[in-house]
Amino acid sequence: MANIKLGLKLRKQLRPLFLLFLAIIFLLPTFFILYWLVTKAVETTAEINTYPPTLIPQTFTLEHIELVIKKQNIFRYAMNSIIISGSTTLIGIIAGMPAAYGLVHLGKQSSWGLWILITRMLPGLLALIGWYNLFSKLHLLNTYASIVLTHLIYAIPLIIWIMIGYFEEQDPDLEAAALVDGCTKFRAFILVGVPLAGPGMTVSAILVFVYSWNDFIRGLIFAGPDKRPLTMAVYRAMSLESLHWGEMMAAALFVIFPIAIITIFLQKYIIAGLTQGGIKG
Repeated sequence: MANIKLGLKLRKQLRPLFLLFLAIIFLLPTFFILYWLVTKAVETTAEINTYPPTLIPQTFTLEHIELVIKKQNIFRYAMNSIIISGSTTLIGIIAGMPAAYGLVHLGKQSSWGLWILITRMLPGLLALIGWYNLFSKLHLLNTYASIVLTHLIYAIPLIIWIMIGYFEEQDPDLEAAALVDGCTKFRAFILVGVPLAGPGMTVSAILVFVYSWNDFIRGLIFAGPDKRPLTMAVYRAMSLESLHWGEMMAAALFVIFPIAIITIFLQKYIIAGLTQGGIKG
């Protein structure tokens, strides 16, 4: 009996260590990629091209970062990404939250919610030719609108899918009390539904912003020189003759750094938002 208790106690103590070990194993490739990205961005070109490659930089330089800033107008690209990602997030929240709220109150969340989610499973490249022809006829190429519209096709279904779980969990008596007090359906949604679904709205906004920020292909196809997003800076470090690895790594740092900051400071909201909302059958 004593051996069984000792075994259970030992198992309970070792379980967190085992889970930590598994987390390290799964995250190690990601951390190595980030380490490689940072080190190659501050190495000289000669050291980057050495074989075998060096794991620890022997010399440090900021020439690649300075070249990206001076050559590629990186801050203009960053502003374009902020405008595109911010607009996609704002419009997506404004359109997606009422849609999710309406589906829940109509009792259509199970059937409609599944079909809405399926739209995110369709390959985005399928519609690019059609979108390009349409935007060309509407004179929307090289505008923020063309990129934002194509992002919303995938952002709004994601927001609806997440928010359905939060609106399902809300007590219907709260809305009934607001209606008794003289609120309209829309006012009850604003005063009752939205505040209670705040964590879901936060995580939806973060996920949509990150998705829009990281998108590359739509910026490549629909954006001209004035509307290129920040991800295009990495692409422009390549040429027909060679790959400028140091410049590519430095440009990638500018793309990753803002998202990393957002994730670090808002990680508790992301975790809480993803775990609190759930789809009920």
